[in-house]
Amino acid sequence: MAVSFTGAGTAVAASGASPQAVTTATALNAGDFVVALIVYDNSGGSGADPMSGTIALAPATGAVGASVSAQTGLNDPGTASSGLAARCVAFPVTVTIPSGTVVNVSWTGTVVVRAVAFMKVATALVTSYRANSGTGANAVAATTIAHTTPSVTNGEGVLCWVGHEYGEAVTGDADTTNGTWSAVYGANTGSTTSGQGAYFQSKIVTATATQAFNPTGTSSDWIAGSLIFTETALPPPPIYPTLQPRVPS
Repeated sequence: MAVSFTGAGTAVAASGASPQAVTTATALNAGDFVVALIVYDNSGGSGADPMSGTIALAPATGAVGASVSAQTGLNDPGTASSGLAARCVAFPVTVTIPSGTVVNVSWTGTVVVRAVAFMKVATALVTSYRANSGTGANAVAATTIAHTTPSVTNGEGVLCWVGHEYGEAVTGDADTTNGTWSAVYGANTGSTTSGQGAYFQSKIVTATATQAFNPTGTSSDWIAGSLIFTETALPPPPIYPTLQPRVPS
């Protein structure tokens, strides 16, 4: 079984306190990972990230373990609500969560305009490691963000995420170098500088190299990052000596 990626649910809100409810769009099985991306207005003082602490998922007691990877980003031109912030967190699934389950995404702080997307990462046995997150440091809004992953080994799966402040769907990267990007998956809400969008794309690479991730959209502020998943071979079964039947003397 190779690494696979499946969109697992989205939600948007214009305002409101934590938590944000997301209804799963597919079953999350024990042994999978669920990657949660939340993109929101940089409504803190002077454009700071208004969220503090860690993101937690609460679908059911013990259904997900402690986060194994967390990335944050802030595109902050220096004025409240003129940019965006993002957090992307991976959790191991420990108890199967059926499709249609309401999962609460919780945090500390007042977060207004926001978009949330879940991605399911399935494989027989995986090890994940954090990749660099591009902070979208363009002080001037752009139509494209350029994110480059660390080197990804042939056969590994790379999951890239992007936050876009505009309130419209982004156009995914269509590059086919060393593999083909999936269709873009996510959600958006609001409009212009009062909007936010959260999106994923994935690729199973066919040659070892860095990967360029360049989604596009209306000129606005961006943040992007990436996670890399590799499948580890299961250990061989133990070999037991064959017992010969005893022949009576």
